[in-house]
Amino acid sequence: MAERFSVVTISFNQCNFVERTIRSVLSQAGDFLLEYLIVDGGSTDGSVEIIKKYEKFIVAGKWPINCSGIEYRWVSEPDPGPTAALNKGLKMCRGEFISLLNSDDMYPAGTLMAVVSVFRNHPEVDVVYGKTIFVDENDRVIGNRDGVPLLRRHHFLRDNALVQPEVFWRRRVMEKAGLFDEALAYSNDYEYWLRLIDCGARFFYLPRALVYFRVRPDARSSGLHPGRFIDSLTVQYRYFGIGRYLKVNLGEYAAEFSEKTHLPVTEALKVIREGFLKRLPVEARSAVSLLLQKSLLYGFLKKAAYLSFKDRAQAITFLKAVLKKAPWLLFTRRGFSVLLRLTMGKTFYRRMRRILGGGDVF
Repeated sequence: MAERFSVVTISFNQCNFVERTIRSVLSQAGDFLLEYLIVDGGSTDGSVEIIKKYEKFIVAGKWPINCSGIEYRWVSEPDPGPTAALNKGLKMCRGEFISLLNSDDMYPAGTLMAVVSVFRNHPEVDVVYGKTIFVDENDRVIGNRDGVPLLRRHHFLRDNALVQPEVFWRRRVMEKAGLFDEALAYSNDYEYWLRLIDCGARFFYLPRALVYFRVRPDARSSGLHPGRFIDSLTVQYRYFGIGRYLKVNLGEYAAEFSEKTHLPVTEALKVIREGFLKRLPVEARSAVSLLLQKSLLYGFLKKAAYLSFKDRAQAITFLKAVLKKAPWLLFTRRGFSVLLRLTMGKTFYRRMRRILGGGDVF
């Protein structure tokens, strides 16, 4: 008998995208039973009508079923937040294989069957992940991301090493590790992957595009809210303790938050720093606060990187601030990357990166 594959989508007022998401899931073909669960947070924009429409199609036999069968269920009611909604959906699902798909993302054709084949051929594998294609609001491809073939714990030191909807796991992993941490509104998946690693889960890299991930200016992952960065630092402290990476990451997060919101780097850093320290046990705050004192220099360095191709004079101003306080930073990979950006220019710099086959530090 074919295994049941549970896909959970949480949604709230996503009428512009949720239909494309639903169709991409219900169109999946292969030798598996599809259980599709939609957890709507009480939308008022017409999303619920779209969700109901596909229930009617399936019940009336008007939707072409290309797998062993479809179980389509949904609920629409207010919830405390996205992580609570995810957990609600996970508690409802009954599948042997499980995945989460955002209400504005989509699966390419063949995704679920490709994942099923890995699980069948490799019974020791607990988690499958792959490549991601980034699309804009009109489904135009704007970029792609290859996964890390040999994923290890240290790959998460700087930030989340996985894109949530490119990850699929067995029920036995969830039974061992539990559900998502509802205290984390922005980095719940980041924490969960580390928890799976610490539980001994075996990860398998499938070198194919498994999801179309939509990039939107107002998305929760866009970096417009400091909670996204505060959550990430909280996860890093929880799993890696007090280390230099906290200092580096805080500075770079501050520069990113500054770019998104146009706040001065110093103000952006203060907001994130204070929010992060409040998350820590009282007895740990002094030690962490001391460690973070030089974070601003890393923020200035990354801000120089952001500005290097669009405002060279301003980028040099930030670089001078780094040079004055910590000249040795210019001899690190980060510093060298900024210097190359400033001296080579955008086109030549990117060409050199392609020739050398290396990624950008920033």
